[in-house]
Formats: sequence, C-alpha cells, structure tokens
Amino acid sequence: MTDTLRDNGYRLTGPRRSLAGLISKREGHFTAADLIVDARRQRLSMGRATIFRTLELLTKMGALERLDLPLPREEGGALVAHVLITDRFGNASLNVDHEQLAGSGITLGSGVEMEVAGERYLGTYAQTFADVAAGELLVYEDAYRTLAVAINRGDAATALRLEPDAEVGLRPR
Repeated sequence: MTDTLRDNGYRLTGPRRSLAGLISKREGHFTAADLIVDARRQRLSMGRATIFRTLELLTKMGALERLDLPLPREEGGALVAHVLITDRFGNASLNVDHEQLAGSGITLGSGVEMEVAGERYLGTYAQTFADVAAGELLVYEDAYRTLAVAINRGDAATALRLEPDAEVGLRPR
C-alpha cells in the first residue's frame, strides 16, 4: 500500500502509513468502519476523513477493490441476506451482522429455516459447530462478526448451491 501511494506521488504521512498497516493485517473483506474501529482500538491518530480519502485513492490506483454490497432486507417475514464469500470448507459468509439479526426472531439455539433458490432447509442458529451433530446445517457468527451458513463436517456451499451474491432467506422456526 505504501509503495502504491509513493509510486503515485503521494506523501507517506504517519496516518497513511498506519492505515496501510491496518489494511495489511486484515484478511478478507473489510469496511471503512472496520478500519475506524481498528484505529481507535490501537489509539492511532487518524481521522475518519483520512481513512475515507486514502481508501478512495488506493481504489483509484487499483490497490484495493471497492464492492458495493446489497443490504439485507426484510421480505415476507424473512431476513433476506446475500452470500459474500465461500471458503474452502464450504462455509458461506452472509452480509448480516448481529445488529441486523436483532428483531428477526432468530435467537441463539433456535431453529432457522433457510430458503435458497426456492429450496427450503432447516438448521440451527448456533454458537459453535459442536452445538449441532455432524452433517447438520447451522447458522453462526463468524470471525468477521457476520452470519455464516455451514454444515458441521460438511460443505454447505455445495449442498445448498451457495455462490457469492446468492440470496438466502432466514426465518425463525
């Protein structure tokens, strides 16, 4: 990141270096809000405007890719989410965080009905894979603090035909 800025004639200020460090430590997708939280936690002297402007510069230079993701929505009593990414184990991260789940009626330990491409599946909103039997479907909060769909010792992406941007309807059962 710092090389990209320098090679394009931008000064490497302390905040820009710090931001480049925060970005390089991240794995997977992130938001500007994530970087703001990281900067606060590390007590870095960096304003929101610096973060947004630097991200915009890095995007224009091709060092980062901006993704405008659809927001989850309520439709017919279901929380409709989108698959962000699937991993090599077949787990699928959704664009729903804990706050967006609130009010859906889905609670920890309860059943969840999932609808994907017109097919319905039953699972459990669980804290860990160990909370469900092998082969069972679960919804859980992943390391990015977003919901994910998985099968304990299985491949949910293949079984449910989950690809990036696929819609997943979630309902309490």
